[in-house]
Amino acid sequence: MKCQPTRYAVGILHHAHAVEFLLAGASAIEVGTANFMNPAVTGEIVDYIADYLIRHKMDSVQDLIGALEV
Repeated sequence: MKCQPTRYAVGILHHAHAVEFLLAGASAIEVGTANFMNPAVTGEIVDYIADYLIRHKMDSVQDLIGALEV
């Protein structure tokens, strides 16, 4: 069964949150208030996701979406 795209726009304060939401099934994330606390946070999140994909031998963010195993 194919899931509907889901966007999370709440509570993304740093890179770990972004990966957690993607693993839980978010197909998009939005960084808002965190930019006021750290204007470089969006770039840091992008870099962290790229590093995460390399470390876990994933080819794309699509591989990350919904990959949480409980």
